[in-house]
Amino acid sequence: MQIEKANENKLIDLKTLGEILLIKKVEGVKKWYQSKGINIEIVGNKRVVHLFMINLELDKGLISKLQHDYPNKWKKLYKCYKENDHIGYLSLINDNSDKENLASDELKLDIETLSNNLVSDRVVPVSARAKKLLNS
Repeated sequence: MQIEKANENKLIDLKTLGEILLIKKVEGVKKWYQSKGINIEIVGNKRVVHLFMINLELDKGLISKLQHDYPNKWKKLYKCYKENDHIGYLSLINDNSDKENLASDELKLDIETLSNNLVSDRVVPVSARAKKLLNS
């Protein structure tokens, strides 16, 4: 899960972190980051943590699931997730082969299938694989 609210910042304050984690009290936020081994820093008069470390902790569950469910292509799926590439993600999940560069006519998934999987028309292809799929 990416933290959209503070995406351009390297640090995030504990109040904002609590909003993201849906934890109301600062003490609960402190317990969370301490249990994850994340260090707190004081910048000015604010206690902050590194956004990179928060994103890493929040993504660990997804990464573990992808590694378990798709051991040969979890990295590609995670990259699609990070790039918000819905079409590429769905095509990888529905593609049973592990070949890296499939020709567009070899793809087992077409645009109609993607539409049936509730992919919005507003989804923009990000990866080369998704663009190839849309142009086929």
